[in-house]
Amino acid sequence: MNNQPFSMRPVPLRIESEIRTLLNGLRKQQKISQKELGKRLGLQQSRVSELLSNPTAMRVEQFMQILALLGMQLQVQSREAILGESAQQGPEHSNGRRKPQW
Repeated sequence: MNNQPFSMRPVPLRIESEIRTLLNGLRKQQKISQKELGKRLGLQQSRVSELLSNPTAMRVEQFMQILALLGMQLQVQSREAILGESAQQGPEHSNGRRKPQW
């Protein structure tokens, strides 16, 4: 099992729930409250809660700002590269997706 923290390894994001899980996991790992994140973004806590629970409501700029505040950056990679890495990492769940390990 891979026990590295989020910031130490690539995390493939395929669906909205994975983005929500990643952002909330990073925030909690760093012990940053929604209120504190909102203060750093210039947003109310209620808006931060809305964005974190529904990432599709987030503008790309907001997503990038949140990632930066959590010490992360967005990296785009070809599907071929991702599929090649997945094949080397072992079996997937029966639904075809790997369970995030954090």
